[in-house]
Amino acid sequence: MKHFIYSIFVLFLIPTRCLFSQTDTDFWFAVPEVTILHDDRPVVFHFASFTKTAEVEVRMPAKDSLIRKFTLAPNSNFQLEFSNPDFIENLPSKIEKKGVFIKSSVPIQAYYEVKGNS
Repeated sequence: MKHFIYSIFVLFLIPTRCLFSQTDTDFWFAVPEVTILHDDRPVVFHFASFTKTAEVEVRMPAKDSLIRKFTLAPNSNFQLEFSNPDFIENLPSKIEKKGVFIKSSVPIQAYYEVKGNS
């Protein structure tokens, strides 16, 4: 029990800035194919800005295609939804050129979610 309390105390000493692992200007996503036994549509990319306006591009460089370009106002969020994500999903045990690259003009937060309809 003594080690547990000590570990919790040390955790509180870590600056919170170090805990934001999804904050950056560049992101790479290899979107996994979810098993057909689960509801895997729609899928959504979530974006959130901080105090500055962000110019964001979502592309698939291997296919030389721009998926979406948008502006995030300060302290706002945006969702990019794919109702049919087949063109960005990577199948298991197969090398595919479907990596998604996100570039922002200032640091933002970004993550990917399989929403499902259920």
